[in-house]
Formats: sequence, C-alpha cells, structure tokens
Amino acid sequence: MAKSETTRARLLLFLAQAAVLVGFPLLSYFPGFHSQFHLDDWPIVRNNRYLNITDLKPATLYRAAFQDFKNNRPLVNLTLALNYYLVGRESGTNAEVGPFGFHLLNFLVLVLTAFGIWLWLRKLPGLLGFDSRRGRWAAFAAALVWGCHPVNVQAITYVVQRYASMAGMFSVWSIYFFHLASERGRRPMIYPALSACFCLSALLSKESAATLPALLFLYKLFFFDRLAPGWLKKNWAWLLGLVIFYGLAAIFIFRPSMAEVVFNFSRQPFGARERFFSESLALLWYPFLIIFPFPQFLSLLHQFPVCRSFFQPEALFPLLAVCAAVFLAIVRARSNPVLSFAIIWYLGQLLVEALPLPIEIAHEHRLYLAQLSIIVPLVAFPILKFNHFKAALSWSMLVALFFGFFTWQRNKVFISEQSLWRDTLRKAPEFSSLPWRMYCLARVNRSECSKAIPVCRKAEMESPEDLTTINNLGACYLKTGELSKAQVEFLLADSLDPGNAAIAFNLGLVGSLCKDYAGAIEWYLKSIAGNPRNVVAHYYLALAYKESGREQDYLDELEQTLKLAPDHKDALAEMAIALAKKGRCQEVLKLAEKNYGSDHRWLQALQLCKGKMP
Repeated sequence: MAKSETTRARLLLFLAQAAVLVGFPLLSYFPGFHSQFHLDDWPIVRNNRYLNITDLKPATLYRAAFQDFKNNRPLVNLTLALNYYLVGRESGTNAEVGPFGFHLLNFLVLVLTAFGIWLWLRKLPGLLGFDSRRGRWAAFAAALVWGCHPVNVQAITYVVQRYASMAGMFSVWSIYFFHLASERGRRPMIYPALSACFCLSALLSKESAATLPALLFLYKLFFFDRLAPGWLKKNWAWLLGLVIFYGLAAIFIFRPSMAEVVFNFSRQPFGARERFFSESLALLWYPFLIIFPFPQFLSLLHQFPVCRSFFQPEALFPLLAVCAAVFLAIVRARSNPVLSFAIIWYLGQLLVEALPLPIEIAHEHRLYLAQLSIIVPLVAFPILKFNHFKAALSWSMLVALFFGFFTWQRNKVFISEQSLWRDTLRKAPEFSSLPWRMYCLARVNRSECSKAIPVCRKAEMESPEDLTTINNLGACYLKTGELSKAQVEFLLADSLDPGNAAIAFNLGLVGSLCKDYAGAIEWYLKSIAGNPRNVVAHYYLALAYKESGREQDYLDELEQTLKLAPDHKDALAEMAIALAKKGRCQEVLKLAEKNYGSDHRWLQALQLCKGKMP
C-alpha cells in the first residue's frame, strides 16, 4: 500500500512539474504570439514561393522541402510549408496568412525541447551517483530555467529561427534516447533506432547539428565507458563511422551550388580570415550573456570588433582562452567528466557557426542548447550537493521567475518591427546601416512620415546607395508635400536603377503634383515600359493626358486601365465623363447600371447626358 502511494505521489509530482514546464513559459512567451514577421521571415518564410503551397501533393511537399537543392534544411522547410498551408486554409486565403500559427508551432518546439532536457537530466544524476530524489528536482529546475531563459526568444519568436530551435529539439531527444540505449540491461533496439532517427532529423533541420554524432560518442565515452583503458580499441567502429560520416557531410555541404554561398563574403564587412580572428571573443562573451540575460544586454544584432590580425588583443587572448578550455577538457576528462563534457558541449554546439563563414559574428539563437553547459551546473549542482536542499531549490525557482519576466519583456520588443528596430538601434547603433534602414521602413509602413524622415535620412547617410531607403525617403517627402525634395530622392534612385518601374511612377506622380504634365507623362510611360500591367500607372497616365488636353490619348489609356482592371472605380467614373462629353450617353447609361455609386463624377456624367438622350 505504501509503495503504491509513493508511486502515485511521484506521478502527481511528475504531472505537476510537466504542467509548470508548459504553463510558465507560456506566460513568458504570450506577448510573442502577437508579434509580426521580421527581417528574414519575409523572404525565407512568408514570400518564399517554395513554401507558399496550396496543396499537399507529394511533388509539392518534396519541392517545398528541398527547394531545388538550394537548401540543406528540408525538415524545417516542410514544417514551414505545412504551417503556411494550414494557416492559409483557416484564413480562407493565403493572402491573409499571418504569423500567429508559426509562433504557435515554434512555442511547441520550445516546450518539447524543455521536456527532452527534463527527461534527459532526470537520468544523468543517478548515473553520476547522486540522490535520485534530488536528481529529479535538479532536472526539473534546470529545464524550467532553460525554458524561461531570455536568450531563447530569438530562436522562438523570430519565426525563421525555427531552423535552430528544431535542430536543438531533435538533438536533445536524440541524446535522451541514446542515454537509454546505453544503460546496462536496457538494450531494446527501439532506443538506438529512435536516437538515430532524431539525430538524422536534427541534421536535416540545420547544419549546426553536424557536431551531434561526435557529441553522442563523447557522451558515451565520458559517462558510460569512463575512458577506461582500451577505450580506443573498444570504439574503433564508432571512430570509423564518424570519419566516414564527416567525410560524406563535407562533400555534400561543399557541393558546387552551396560552395558559392559558403565562401561568398561580399555582403559582410570581413573576410574568412577576419571572421576566424573575431569569433573567439564572442565565444567568451556568450557565457556572460547566459548568466546575466538582462534586457539591456539582449539585442537582435550585437556589435563586435572585426579583428584584422591574430596579434590584436581582441583576437589573441580570447583564442588562447578557448584553447586553454579545450586543453582543460582533455586533461580532466577522466577525473571530472562533467566539467569536460560541459566545455565540449558548449563549444560543440557553437562550432559550426563559429567557423569562418559569411555570417554575423554573434547571434543569441546560437545559444539555444549551448547554454545548457552553464545553466545545468549552476542550477542543478546546488540542488544535488548543498545541505540546504530547499534553499537551493527555492533559489533556482526565483531565477526562473526573473528569467521568465525578462523573456516576457523581450517578447514585447518583438511585437512590431518598429519596436524591434528601435530597440536594436539603441543597443547596437554602429552595427551597420541595417538597423537604420529597417527602422526607416517600419516607420514608413506605419505612415509615420514626419518621424520617418529623420530616420530615413540617417539610413541614407549610412547606406547612400540603398535603393529602398532612398525610395522610402522620397515617398515620405511626397506625402508631406515637400515635392522638390521628393524629386531629388527619386532622381537619385533612378540613377541607381534606371529601369525601375516603381521609381519612374513616383517621378511621374511628382510631375503631376507639380503640374508638369509633359514630364509626368514621360515618367509614366517609362514606368509602364518596365511593368506593362501596372494598373495605377495606366490610370495616372490617363489623368495626365486629360490635364494636357490630349482627349483621345486620355480615352485610350482609360480603356487600357479597364482592360487590366474592369472594376477600377475611378477609371469607370472617368470613362463615364469622357463618354458623356463625346455624346456617347447610351454607353454611359450601360456603365451606370452596374457601377453607379456615390462618386460625384457619375452625377456629372449623367448631367452632361441630360437633354442629349433621344
């Protein structure tokens, strides 16, 4: 009876802890469910023709996953495509697809990762000889602190970082089932099979998971083999398998179509050499951010000095420190496997994106699993070893509470593009022109031109050849009535991209507002030459012809507008007046039967026809 009560109590405790692992992060991430698409979300997710699927045919799903082999992340691509399809069906039209469904699935990935960490860490203390009861609480506390940690916001609320979060989720579940497969007396084939499946899923989610097979081997070596004499001979098959795996992976990743991407540094302010010299400082800075994730330290972008020489202090000393950490992990592997594996896990999770690749030096989403090397020792060991168990547990719950509040604050920053880029500019003002350009765009999109103009001017100073910024600044000058300034910006944009139809249309609009109809007609024609199906350009060209007294051209252009857009209300009303002036009142009445509305131009057309009808 006592045994059954104990089992029941453990089950209730397990369920209560599971509920907290879901509920507390849910509160922390709640503001993020309302956040917009940001930055790379648009080209990679929302406007990606491969992912914007409208059916579930095998060929469609295959194309969405592999994207004509221009992408190495088919599994996450497939989930994004299915997300798009399901959200589009709910809204009734894919044109209305919003980010909520994407955020929901990203949060589910976070919860599943937290559960995987929890279950894995419940197994580890017993293997190390700690009390099982304390071990269960230590595992729960570490998983909760991880689930509420603010550095995860970028991996979860920023939709496109599902690549990082799903790779992390599959990695955790792979190592959990690998642990079960390695336990003595528990060797059913289901555990190694599940571990292998999750490992493969991680590899198909993001390239950063490439270190996972090696980490699984080292986990076995440190915690199950204990680096016993003869470990090298005993594990020859593992080592051979790793050599073959990484050889094949290198051939696949560096195939010609991907090599162009991997070695293209044209969009970065550094080359491969400078990237290598600069990365060690970020590797030393990350632990500080993990331990002190205060809102003032968190940012979408982080500024780091670009080191041009190995002998710069910012390059030399951090690199020596990283080498010292690796040396410590090697020499203490047998006497202190936890410390050694923590160091190797941290560096292993960051290794791929620390290589000299054309990517930013530091990003918070890269810490998704790397932070476990610091969180687990700091949270779990006091609970496992301190005499005052309740005090240690209470302290970890307090840390989770603070981290949850910081996560809630960070999610509020991601709600809109305006708040995100304002926050980024405050914390990384000299990163590059990107924050200024994106903040300019966010202001313009909200029609806040009076506030957008100084921001866009700063963005233009930082990036004088950025077409979007110049065009946005011109559009704001246009909306605020500063026509001469608008014209200067649009002419500058046209000199950078002479065939751009949108810029030509804007210059035509400036001409119309300045009553320079001859100039306006010239620009509208250029716009139409660049985009013959631009309905708005055809309509405004018709109006310019009207003001220039070119009645037949005016009528012809209205007909062209209505051919492209038969329900264009303004063009229909203008057509009615033009026909009425020519005495073609039967045609006016025919148009009026279907399109007559409150627009005063219809009344004007009918008044012109009054008395002309037989």
